[in-house]
Amino acid sequence: MLLLAGTGPLALGAFARLSVPLADGRYLLEIDLPSFVSVVLAFLVAFPPYIYGFVVGFLVLEDREQGTLSALVTSPLARAGYLRYRGLTAYVLSAVGVVLSVVLFDPAAVAPLALAGVAMVAALGGLAIALLFASLASDSIEGVAINKLLGLAVVLRRLPSSCFRSRSSTSPESIRSTGR
Repeated sequence: MLLLAGTGPLALGAFARLSVPLADGRYLLEIDLPSFVSVVLAFLVAFPPYIYGFVVGFLVLEDREQGTLSALVTSPLARAGYLRYRGLTAYVLSAVGVVLSVVLFDPAAVAPLALAGVAMVAALGGLAIALLFASLASDSIEGVAINKLLGLAVVLRRLPSSCFRSRSSTSPESIRSTGR
């Protein structure tokens, strides 16, 4: 399970690199896919922090359920050190995942310095998701339900509004050209 979650963002970047040109030329003749490259990049930036934040948050939940977190309170690490460790793990994994998935999709899509900045900011989402996930859920079952809601929020925020508009003959351009 962790192997799948760990390699998921990288596999998504490779899949997008292979499938977008293939689908553009063969299957989706009416849709201009190169105009949606920014949407694909937005998913590739949002997906790694979401996945790694979920994994780290779920690990915190498991530690809390099994009593490991209670035992760590008495150790020199303490609760704050444990949360720093888990938060840093989510942040680093998210940043590396964003960079690798975008580079696997298209190495020339984003300038290296801009990609580093985007990855550092997007990785904050992984940290936020991990802490939010661990603080809202009281057990693993609630954690899975919260994960579904967070996943829906991540996906819906990345869809452009143009995906919801129909391209019918009632657009302002076609009305002006036909004189309706």
